[in-house]
Amino acid sequence: MARSLRVAGDWFCSSALLLCAVGCVEESTLVAVDLSREVGAQPNVVWVVTESYDAGIEELLKSGLGTAETATLSLPTRDRGLLQSLLLTGADTDTLGLDYVTGTYTESPAPGVAVIAEALRRGGYYASRSGPVLHALSGVPARSIESELGGDVWPAQPGLLGAWDASGIDADWRDRFKDWDYPCTVAFGCGGPANSSGYPFFSLFTVGTSGSPTALATVSRVLDKLNVDGLTEETAVFVVSIDTKSPRVTVRWPVGHKPTGGLPETVGLLDLAPTTLALVGLRVPSYMNGQSLVEPVSRRPPLVLSEADMKHPTRSGQAQVAATPSGYPTGGLFHAAPTVELRCDTLGATIVYTTEREEPFYWRLYQGPFRMRFWELRAQCGRLGYRDSEIVAYEFDIE
Repeated sequence: MARSLRVAGDWFCSSALLLCAVGCVEESTLVAVDLSREVGAQPNVVWVVTESYDAGIEELLKSGLGTAETATLSLPTRDRGLLQSLLLTGADTDTLGLDYVTGTYTESPAPGVAVIAEALRRGGYYASRSGPVLHALSGVPARSIESELGGDVWPAQPGLLGAWDASGIDADWRDRFKDWDYPCTVAFGCGGPANSSGYPFFSLFTVGTSGSPTALATVSRVLDKLNVDGLTEETAVFVVSIDTKSPRVTVRWPVGHKPTGGLPETVGLLDLAPTTLALVGLRVPSYMNGQSLVEPVSRRPPLVLSEADMKHPTRSGQAQVAATPSGYPTGGLFHAAPTVELRCDTLGATIVYTTEREEPFYWRLYQGPFRMRFWELRAQCGRLGYRDSEIVAYEFDIE
């Protein structure tokens, strides 16, 4: 059903649980996209993040449908690991508690601070990540993670619990219709995502410094896949070149979202996360320090923190551990599918759960009570800047 992005944003304010905030406050920002017309489903979004600029990228994005434009990218720091951390959260180093020199946490971020992928997942998006780990959000320098890469599987990212639906060398949007609930009980049936007829996605592709395809090759591959899948017209593509000599961003807007004023001459790195959320009609959280470039948006008021929660990890790197999740019911025999509730005592924590029996598990974001149609339930809590909790498991017997 056609709807405006503004309407989608209002829906998100009342239904999403992101950021543990209360209410919404209108706050205008620069208008660069015409939202006066009705548009179709929420657009898909692809980010290609590279550490070098390839001159042919803009021309490649201008080919075919859509409108592409380039702006100079303003970088708040020259540390590439920190740059990717800021980009993924839309927050500055003070908000994140990251040290400019070491790229590690000196204090934990405020409750609710999360990577943009989690915000989009909570808004109904499928999120995938492909490419090396080049950020410092796991609490260790990005380069030390990259140096440990090997084989076909990227390492887990502590502290980013719930950020991605899929992560791996070849991860993209194509698994978003997979039925992750197999096997399931005969009495209650199986099925894919409830909104599978129009399931939008956010896909991140990072291009490393060595042993990786070039940014131009990555963009070309992404555009080819979008074309084969018939998704070119409805997908926004951001190519973010964190090149300290020539930083810039090129955006290919989806059809129906043609900019009226165009990108400004210079775009801040911290503007890209709020711009992406506003583009798809989701509200921009208050902790994001940048400005949305595409529409007036509403920001949520900052969370009032308790004295206990303001206690941060020390410079020794001994981060706090998220509380172990609890649930009700905690398993047992049932004649009908019970409604399960999960909770975590860590303020602003993310809860994930899975009903699969065999690894690798697909972890869902917990956003409220759900009917337990399966036999096993596992849950875990996490928060950015914290160590993930232990996993709890419950056994159900549903007749």
